[in-house]
Amino acid sequence: LLDKMAMLTNERIASETSHMSGSWLLAKAALACEAYALSFPIISYGQFENVAAACGVREREFSLLALYLHESGSILHYKSIKKLQDVVILSPTWLLKVASHLFAFSDNQQSTMNGTFKTEDIPNIWPAVDFPPASYKSILRLLEAFEVLNPLGNVYVMPALVPDKAPEDMF
Repeated sequence: LLDKMAMLTNERIASETSHMSGSWLLAKAALACEAYALSFPIISYGQFENVAAACGVREREFSLLALYLHESGSILHYKSIKKLQDVVILSPTWLLKVASHLFAFSDNQQSTMNGTFKTEDIPNIWPAVDFPPASYKSILRLLEAFEVLNPLGNVYVMPALVPDKAPEDMF
């Protein structure tokens, strides 16, 4: 069974990489190393281009490489979303972790939150051990760009979690 699994894994890797040039493979590996090294695995598109160029990717291939890596799940780059055009998320898993912390906090506080949280809740949502406090502002901007939340003074509203009916004790 293990031999069969290893063979299937090797076949999958071979099929994924057979059409990729050496420079693309090198860029994919360099970006993965960068993601691992950063506590906040997000870079600008210009930084992405610099990494790709350093790996020998030709300038005319940058957007094609970004599209391939996005579609294969290695990175997230939303060229068609204006607020996110310059953002390259090197670890899609990290973004899922950000969202899961937010929704877990929301679930635990459901009776009092009503689809909102306050600025002072942020360290409870994203503990410093996993998310450096210096990254909170960027995380919030990223979630705003994805329209997961909207700022309203020192309160953040998560439209998908706002109840259809206002709580009776709200007014």
